[in-house]
Amino acid sequence: MRKRKLQPMTTFIKFIVPVFLLTLTGCGVHRHLNSSTDSLANNNDSIRKVEQYFRWSKKIEYVDIFSNHPPVLSGLKKHRDTILLLQFLNQNFEIVKPYPDYPYQPKDVLESTYAIDFNGDGLLDIIFVGPMVNGTITELFLHRGDHYEKVFSGDQFIDKIDFSDNRLDSFTLLNPGCCADPQFLEYYYTVKYSQDKISFILTKTVGEVFGTQKPQKILSIGDGFSVVSSKANLRRTCYIFDIIDSSAFDYGRYGNLIASYTKGAKGKVLGTKKEKGIEWLYVLMNSDSKIENCDYPSFLKQPTEIKGWILQNDTDWEQN
Repeated sequence: MRKRKLQPMTTFIKFIVPVFLLTLTGCGVHRHLNSSTDSLANNNDSIRKVEQYFRWSKKIEYVDIFSNHPPVLSGLKKHRDTILLLQFLNQNFEIVKPYPDYPYQPKDVLESTYAIDFNGDGLLDIIFVGPMVNGTITELFLHRGDHYEKVFSGDQFIDKIDFSDNRLDSFTLLNPGCCADPQFLEYYYTVKYSQDKISFILTKTVGEVFGTQKPQKILSIGDGFSVVSSKANLRRTCYIFDIIDSSAFDYGRYGNLIASYTKGAKGKVLGTKKEKGIEWLYVLMNSDSKIENCDYPSFLKQPTEIKGWILQNDTDWEQN
């Protein structure tokens, strides 16, 4: 597997992540603690819960979502012919730009354009990973001899890419969301070839939330488990934080809840942590497990394997 350049959006993302986490764990609390006395009087129980959670959350470590995502693409640009790339952009910009009022010109996105033969026919195809209003867009253009055909378009940027027999075999798109959106997704694609046709198949989606607590212990091989309680809550942190009246707070509708799963839901244990005498499991829930509630709509657009924390007592998993 070849793993190289992360796109220019990375600098912005690395800046916005800590800002978002600060907002997630503190700013919403402080803003509402400074609101009117009448409003606070009606939410004493919720306010106390938020204060307690805020004090506790300042002391924990969070998963570094970007640490496992090294740069890609730049190491594959064997043919960094700017004349060729600019010629492609000038001649094909109507099919490159994702919407009519795209605010960029061909010269503005030259560094986002790569000439790479990804179907192994000896002709240089084009991979475009350029800016969008809400992030980044990835587009693949197949060189048909006398013209280019757009064969793929997806939100955000290529994170991993894999070739087999000089042909693109699979890749992963990383979607870190826009601005302070906490929903973080990875889209895994495999590539199929049939005569002169090429197709891209979404094989799985993995979701995670910014501000997820770091496991104390990582398991080298994840064990499967099933939910044995009538309902099991998947959370960002090892803390039971449920808001009674959420209207006055910025923690979403369900506190630190990511999703609720029903009895029989399955997943894989990735790590463990003991918090205040309670055993927690850091898990990856199966995409076909039934979700009862979820405060993150991007996880519901397609079957998604979701990472988070679940109480060990809600599962049949036992430490070996």
